[in-house]
Amino acid sequence: MVAISRGQADEARRLLLEVLAIIDETGSRPAQQSLLEVCAGFAALRSQWIQSARFYGAAEAYSAQTGIRRDAGDAAFLEPLIAAARTALSTELFSAADAAGRQLAYDEVIGEARVWLESPP
Repeated sequence: MVAISRGQADEARRLLLEVLAIIDETGSRPAQQSLLEVCAGFAALRSQWIQSARFYGAAEAYSAQTGIRRDAGDAAFLEPLIAAARTALSTELFSAADAAGRQLAYDEVIGEARVWLESPP
């Protein structure tokens, strides 16, 4: 989150890939939740608004499923980035991308995050 807040896209990408490796090793549900939220913020940093909304929708669905809620610090990080995505997209586009993210199975969204993070910007 710090790297994204500082606009350090390369560092953010590297750290998110490290989190993916930790998730692969441990299966940590809190890390999974955090990864999706931070990917939503990272996509917003990169002005990839639809991808941001998809990851956000997936994070919200995962939160509803697991009961894991973001803390106040994480919310303070994510909310302005999601607000930027909402502003950049029409209400219809944001809602459609958010809904599409909510429909993804956990393995699907993690696979999507992996491919997205491993692809050049």
